[in-house]
Amino acid sequence: MCFGTFLLSTKATKITHIRPVRETIPTATMTSFHHDDVNMAFALICPELKSRYAACPIPEQHGAKWLSPSATAEFEGKPIVVLAEKDDGPKEDHICCKRGPIGAGHCHVLCRTSCVNLYTRLQKEGNGLVLGCLSGDRKHAGQWDTCRHIVCNHSRASRPDDADGAEKAIDHMEGSELPGHGLKLKL
Repeated sequence: MCFGTFLLSTKATKITHIRPVRETIPTATMTSFHHDDVNMAFALICPELKSRYAACPIPEQHGAKWLSPSATAEFEGKPIVVLAEKDDGPKEDHICCKRGPIGAGHCHVLCRTSCVNLYTRLQKEGNGLVLGCLSGDRKHAGQWDTCRHIVCNHSRASRPDDADGAEKAIDHMEGSELPGHGLKLKL
Protein backbone atom coordinates (compact mmCIF):
# COMPACT_ATOMS: atom_id res chain seq x y z
CA MET A 1 0.00 0.00 0.00
CA CYS A 2 1.26 3.48 -0.78
CA PHE A 3 1.24 6.16 1.89
CA GLY A 4 1.55 9.79 0.95
CA THR A 5 3.21 12.54 2.88
CA PHE A 6 1.02 13.19 5.89
CA LEU A 7 0.92 13.69 9.62
CA LEU A 8 -1.19 11.52 11.89
CA SER A 9 -3.02 13.14 14.77
CA THR A 10 -3.74 10.56 17.48
CA LYS A 11 -5.68 10.48 20.72
CA ALA A 12 -4.73 7.57 23.00
CA THR A 13 -4.45 4.71 20.50
CA LYS A 14 -7.19 5.79 18.08
CA ILE A 15 -6.46 7.77 14.94
CA THR A 16 -8.81 10.72 14.93
CA HIS A 17 -7.91 12.22 11.57
CA ILE A 18 -5.18 12.72 9.02
CA ARG A 19 -3.95 16.18 8.30
CA PRO A 20 -2.06 16.72 5.01
CA VAL A 21 1.41 18.25 5.37
CA ARG A 22 0.44 20.95 2.89
CA GLU A 23 -1.53 22.61 5.73
CA THR A 24 1.50 22.82 7.99
CA ILE A 25 4.43 23.67 5.72
CA PRO A 26 4.82 25.55 2.44
CA THR A 27 4.16 23.65 -0.79
CA ALA A 28 7.78 24.09 -1.90
CA THR A 29 8.89 21.81 0.96
CA MET A 30 6.01 19.37 0.60
CA THR A 31 7.79 16.11 1.34
CA SER A 32 8.92 14.95 4.74
CA PHE A 33 12.12 13.63 3.17
CA HIS A 34 15.24 15.72 2.71
CA HIS A 35 15.96 15.99 -1.02
CA ASP A 36 19.63 15.02 -0.65
CA ASP A 37 18.61 11.88 1.26
CA VAL A 38 16.08 10.97 -1.43
CA ASN A 39 18.61 11.43 -4.24
CA MET A 40 21.19 9.35 -2.34
CA ALA A 41 18.58 6.60 -1.83
CA PHE A 42 17.67 6.77 -5.52
CA ALA A 43 21.34 6.29 -6.48
CA LEU A 44 21.78 3.28 -4.17
CA ILE A 45 18.45 1.49 -4.61
CA CYS A 46 17.39 2.46 -8.14
CA PRO A 47 20.42 3.50 -10.21
CA GLU A 48 18.04 4.42 -13.05
CA LEU A 49 16.84 7.34 -10.92
CA LYS A 50 20.26 9.01 -10.93
CA SER A 51 18.93 10.75 -14.03
CA ARG A 52 18.78 14.54 -13.86
CA TYR A 53 15.11 14.24 -14.86
CA ALA A 54 14.28 12.08 -11.82
CA ALA A 55 16.20 14.11 -9.24
CA CYS A 56 14.13 15.10 -6.24
CA PRO A 57 12.53 17.56 -6.52
CA ILE A 58 11.73 17.00 -10.18
CA PRO A 59 12.98 20.09 -12.04
CA GLU A 60 10.12 22.51 -12.62
CA GLN A 61 10.66 22.74 -16.38
CA HIS A 62 9.91 18.99 -16.66
CA GLY A 63 6.83 18.99 -14.42
CA ALA A 64 4.22 20.20 -16.93
CA LYS A 65 3.06 16.76 -18.15
CA TRP A 66 4.14 13.14 -18.47
CA LEU A 67 5.81 12.14 -21.72
CA SER A 68 3.66 9.96 -23.98
CA PRO A 69 5.46 6.72 -24.82
CA SER A 70 5.50 5.80 -28.51
CA ALA A 71 7.96 4.00 -30.77
CA THR A 72 8.86 7.13 -32.73
CA ALA A 73 8.59 9.90 -30.11
CA GLU A 74 11.71 11.70 -28.94
CA PHE A 75 12.56 13.93 -26.00
CA GLU A 76 15.55 16.24 -26.30
CA GLY A 77 16.82 14.25 -29.29
CA LYS A 78 16.65 10.82 -27.62
CA PRO A 79 13.91 8.18 -28.00
CA ILE A 80 11.30 8.08 -25.26
CA VAL A 81 10.93 4.30 -25.60
CA VAL A 82 13.65 1.80 -26.48
CA LEU A 83 11.97 -1.53 -27.26
CA ALA A 84 13.66 -4.69 -25.98
CA GLU A 85 12.38 -8.20 -25.30
CA LYS A 86 14.50 -8.56 -22.15
CA ASP A 87 16.43 -6.25 -19.84
CA ASP A 88 19.74 -5.66 -21.60
CA GLY A 89 21.16 -3.40 -18.89
CA PRO A 90 20.51 0.17 -17.81
CA LYS A 91 19.95 2.91 -20.36
CA GLU A 92 20.63 6.53 -19.52
CA ASP A 93 17.44 8.38 -18.41
CA HIS A 94 15.32 5.23 -18.94
CA ILE A 95 13.75 2.58 -16.71
CA CYS A 96 13.30 -1.05 -17.75
CA CYS A 97 9.58 -1.75 -18.18
CA LYS A 98 8.27 -5.30 -18.55
CA ARG A 99 4.86 -3.89 -19.41
CA GLY A 100 4.26 -0.77 -21.40
CA PRO A 101 1.71 0.65 -23.83
CA ILE A 102 3.77 -0.50 -26.83
CA GLY A 103 5.51 -3.52 -25.30
CA ALA A 104 8.52 -4.37 -23.17
CA GLY A 105 11.57 -2.13 -23.21
CA HIS A 106 12.99 0.96 -21.56
CA CYS A 107 10.76 4.01 -20.98
CA HIS A 108 12.04 7.50 -20.21
CA VAL A 109 11.91 8.43 -16.49
CA LEU A 110 9.42 11.21 -17.33
CA CYS A 111 6.85 8.62 -18.53
CA ARG A 112 4.26 7.62 -15.96
CA THR A 113 4.55 4.04 -17.26
CA SER A 114 8.15 3.87 -16.06
CA CYS A 115 7.13 4.96 -12.52
CA VAL A 116 4.36 2.34 -12.35
CA ASN A 117 6.76 -0.41 -13.54
CA LEU A 118 9.49 0.71 -11.13
CA TYR A 119 7.05 0.78 -8.20
CA THR A 120 5.94 -2.78 -9.04
CA ARG A 121 9.57 -3.90 -9.17
CA LEU A 122 10.37 -2.28 -5.81
CA GLN A 123 7.36 -3.98 -4.21
CA LYS A 124 8.46 -7.39 -5.52
CA GLU A 125 12.10 -6.97 -4.49
CA GLY A 126 11.32 -6.00 -0.90
CA ASN A 127 13.53 -4.09 1.51
CA GLY A 128 16.09 -6.79 2.26
CA LEU A 129 15.13 -7.29 5.91
CA VAL A 130 13.89 -10.65 7.16
CA LEU A 131 10.82 -10.43 9.40
CA GLY A 132 11.49 -11.45 12.99
CA CYS A 133 15.25 -11.21 12.55
CA LEU A 134 17.77 -8.46 12.99
CA SER A 135 19.59 -9.50 9.82
CA GLY A 136 19.86 -7.11 6.94
CA ASP A 137 20.96 -3.52 6.80
CA ARG A 138 18.37 -1.20 8.35
CA LYS A 139 19.81 1.85 6.60
CA HIS A 140 19.40 0.05 3.26
CA ALA A 141 15.83 -0.87 4.22
CA GLY A 142 15.11 2.77 5.08
CA GLN A 143 16.51 3.92 1.74
CA TRP A 144 14.43 1.30 -0.05
CA ASP A 145 11.34 2.53 1.79
CA THR A 146 12.12 6.14 0.87
CA CYS A 147 12.44 5.16 -2.81
CA ARG A 148 9.23 3.14 -2.65
CA HIS A 149 7.25 6.04 -1.15
CA ILE A 150 8.52 8.62 -3.65
CA VAL A 151 8.11 6.31 -6.67
CA CYS A 152 4.61 5.39 -5.47
CA ASN A 153 3.72 9.08 -5.24
CA HIS A 154 5.09 9.63 -8.76
CA SER A 155 3.07 6.69 -10.11
CA ARG A 156 -0.13 8.31 -8.80
CA ALA A 157 0.65 11.86 -9.93
CA SER A 158 -1.14 13.48 -12.86
CA ARG A 159 2.17 15.08 -13.93
CA PRO A 160 5.85 14.64 -12.94
CA ASP A 161 5.71 16.76 -9.79
CA ASP A 162 6.65 15.68 -6.25
CA ALA A 163 4.00 17.84 -4.54
CA ASP A 164 1.25 16.64 -6.91
CA GLY A 165 2.26 13.03 -6.27
CA ALA A 166 2.12 13.49 -2.50
CA GLU A 167 -1.33 15.09 -2.77
CA LYS A 168 -2.63 12.26 -4.98
CA ALA A 169 -1.32 9.67 -2.50
CA ILE A 170 -3.13 11.48 0.33
CA ASP A 171 -6.33 11.61 -1.74
CA HIS A 172 -5.95 7.88 -2.46
CA MET A 173 -5.77 7.13 1.26
CA GLU A 174 -8.97 9.03 2.10
CA GLY A 175 -11.69 6.57 3.00
CA SER A 176 -9.25 3.65 3.20
CA GLU A 177 -9.52 1.25 6.09
CA LEU A 178 -6.63 0.77 8.48
CA PRO A 179 -5.73 -2.94 8.45
CA GLY A 180 -6.84 -4.68 11.66
CA HIS A 181 -8.56 -1.60 13.08
CA GLY A 182 -11.72 -1.23 11.01
CA LEU A 183 -11.26 2.55 11.09
CA LYS A 184 -11.84 4.72 8.05
CA LEU A 185 -9.43 7.58 7.44
CA LYS A 186 -10.91 11.06 7.06
CA LEU A 187 -9.20 14.21 5.85
